[in-house]
Amino acid sequence: MSRIDVLRPFIEKNLAALLETERVAPDGDGEYTFPHGSAEITLRLLDAPMPLLQFSAVLVSGMKKKTRVLEAVNDVNAAELGIRLFRFEDLVIAAWEVPADTLDARQFTDACHRFGEAADRIDTMLARKLGGKTARADADEEAVDA
Repeated sequence: MSRIDVLRPFIEKNLAALLETERVAPDGDGEYTFPHGSAEITLRLLDAPMPLLQFSAVLVSGMKKKTRVLEAVNDVNAAELGIRLFRFEDLVIAAWEVPADTLDARQFTDACHRFGEAADRIDTMLARKLGGKTARADADEEAVDA
């Protein structure tokens, strides 16, 4: 049995508790998806010499100010700790990895909240700045309908 197979029940139990649901299951690719504000977070276990928990989120899509995308991505990458932004076609994607096999339940929950809060904050800022859309509706509709 791989280390990922041992970690998967821990992730599912703690993600279900975080989402206040009875059970969560991975999709066909082995990924878990959950909302946080205007962001849609994807969580996956990476089988590496030291297993990693990878968080990712599409922050903004369909940007209107394409000439400013790289500048905005670079500004966030320079200012934020740990989280990394990438441009892929008409998307801005965030990613963050943490060691998976040393997390306890509190640390797992904290990592989910930290990434979710950063994604929720940054996606709204980028949508305003670049004229794109966030994955989910934001409390401030003007922020995502630019």
